[in-house]
Amino acid sequence: MLTALHAASCMIGTQVLLRLDTFTLKNLTGHDTAVLSAFSILYTANIAVSNVSLALVTVPFHQTVRALTPVFTVAIYRIVFASIYGVATYLSLIPVIIGVMLACYGEFSASMLGFFMTILGTVLAAIKTVTTNRLQTSGLHLGALELLYRMSPIACVQSLTMAYICGEFDRFDPHSIDNTGLAVLSVNAAIAFGLNVASFEANKRSGALTMTIAANVKQVLTIVLSILFWHVPIGLVNACGIALTLLGGACYGRVELAVKTSKVVNEDLEEGGISKA
Repeated sequence: MLTALHAASCMIGTQVLLRLDTFTLKNLTGHDTAVLSAFSILYTANIAVSNVSLALVTVPFHQTVRALTPVFTVAIYRIVFASIYGVATYLSLIPVIIGVMLACYGEFSASMLGFFMTILGTVLAAIKTVTTNRLQTSGLHLGALELLYRMSPIACVQSLTMAYICGEFDRFDPHSIDNTGLAVLSVNAAIAFGLNVASFEANKRSGALTMTIAANVKQVLTIVLSILFWHVPIGLVNACGIALTLLGGACYGRVELAVKTSKVVNEDLEEGGISKA
């Protein structure tokens, strides 16, 4: 139901921004609408599978497997879109992935079903990230706000349906939520809306692979914040993993900056009628 709340916040937020003329809507065909409906199913399924897998495996195991999302993202681009990355990009992924695994090192426990569901959730996360980028940069060419505007109502209905099937409605007691709880949920929903807008916009501008790397770095920064604010103890292996992830993230950022700078220079040369020798 929390997922439905987040989808509802995106629906309300984009409705308000549309009325304020912050963005405009494109005319979509029936096929385009079907594509967005399929994307909303993917979005909801990714969250549902992730939540189910968390109940079947330990958190360290779950986070370790999720650290492989960049690998699946690269595989999707290589297999589906025939994209090729430079050697430096591949090398920069290694410390980020291994670093997160070390940072999240702990009690590993998983059933066979849990292992399968965690892998499936990781694959779905990679597909969702790639699809989000493609919907904004090719094909439909939708902006972040319009994509959320069109997808969130469908995702909200799907999340409510999933909550009903899982029995969350039976366990939910609206009388247990006081004014403080209502305020917390409202702030949470507002943050979720802002996060989704920022995430979609960042995906459009930086690319799906960069988003998965940022997600890995985010896991490590979460650990760092827990150490600073709640004094959560960590071991030497975890500390080395944090340092390795941050170093890998910096290396990846430098490689990506060099690649984009090179592309801009080449485009300028082509526009000026100068070809590379």
